[in-house]
Amino acid sequence: MDKWYIYDIEILKNVFTVVFKNENEQQVFTLHESRNQFKELVLFLQKLQREDYSLIGFNNFNFDYHFLDWILCNYKSYIKTYKSKISEIIDSLYKLSYNLINEDLYLKHKTNIKQIDLYLIHHFNNPARRCSLKWLEFA
Repeated sequence: MDKWYIYDIEILKNVFTVVFKNENEQQVFTLHESRNQFKELVLFLQKLQREDYSLIGFNNFNFDYHFLDWILCNYKSYIKTYKSKISEIIDSLYKLSYNLINEDLYLKHKTNIKQIDLYLIHHFNNPARRCSLKWLEFA
């Protein structure tokens, strides 16, 4: 695996952040009324797709990747007027997070960007082995 980033997403009612980090660099994108990096995030995700990067996360198949997928599938409707619609984008992402948590959604299709989910390694998604990210570090 030559090209990779570890990533994590945080979502609150009025802010969305995503951090990508590898051994050489760190990229942080924020979507908020005071800092709108939606266009930059879309361009970065397109680069990851185009250059065949892999993304490494924790429980990203069930949670984090859904946000990146939503952005890649919906950015065209927002990109031209993204400054005036940042609250709509954040609201849509927040609703997605609510649905993911409360409806137990999971990926049913091929990902646009390769994913490695640390939660699924050694079957930590099994109820008998389920654990937190901190505990997984020890395992």
